[in-house]
Amino acid sequence: MAITQANLTQGSALTVTNNVVTGTGVFDDLMEAVTTHLEAQYQLGRITGGDFATVYLGAMQAAISQSVSFTLGQESTNAAVILQTKQGLKVDKDALLVVAQELLTDAQKLKVDADELLVDKQVVKLAADIVLLGKQGAKVDADKLLVDANELLIDKQVVKLTADIALGVKQGALVDAQELKVDADKLLVDAQKLKVDGEKALLLQKQTTEFAQTRVTGNNTPHADSILGKQASLYGEQAKGFKWNADQKYLKTIFDAWAINISTAGVADTAIVALKPTGTGNIQTIITNALPSG
Repeated sequence: MAITQANLTQGSALTVTNNVVTGTGVFDDLMEAVTTHLEAQYQLGRITGGDFATVYLGAMQAAISQSVSFTLGQESTNAAVILQTKQGLKVDKDALLVVAQELLTDAQKLKVDADELLVDKQVVKLAADIVLLGKQGAKVDADKLLVDANELLIDKQVVKLTADIALGVKQGALVDAQELKVDADKLLVDAQKLKVDGEKALLLQKQTTEFAQTRVTGNNTPHADSILGKQASLYGEQAKGFKWNADQKYLKTIFDAWAINISTAGVADTAIVALKPTGTGNIQTIITNALPSG
């Protein structure tokens, strides 16, 4: 939608109160705020009469630009919301279409089931007709049924015999499976035993390695001639060296400052009391502390 004048300023709704133009458009609201701030700065004397028009014109131009930008951004946001709503409606429409297709498929499936049920009913009716015809030749059918019953009994006996044989086979397979499980459990026990033996050997090896490192047994301080003992001694000496080096650098800084002060004062160093304060911070104590200790 194009920007109209009504979006920026409501000409028919403009009013003037205390020399301030008010309205309901975006530009009207911005200019009310700008005018209020300019009046405050003018009353405080920060803006003079000659500068007021220049500042007001610049503020008006900025307010017009910001009003147009704000309105365009608002219109763009509204259009994006409308587009998103339309896309959501399309998704809902597609989902309804899928549901409708599924319902159609279900209806077709129900029709197929109904047709199959009708065929089954026709088959049942045909069977009933055949039974009716069979009853008319009852004696023949009875003899035939007796023969069929005998054959069915024989079949059942064969089935039972087959089932008994299958049961015996299954029981044998179960026994074999149990024996295999016992063998697997034995192998697992042997593997665990080998693991324990390996861990014991590893612990013995670690004891040997630790003794080679410390030359002591148990929870004791490493021997001074051991590898770890010599490393600890080396670390201690390195720490002393680092501290001595830092102390020497600090002492050099003190002496450099002392020399500069003597040179600037133009007198003997014994006359410069400020460089030799009493207490723990005097020069003699600093020199003593900077010496490396054994």
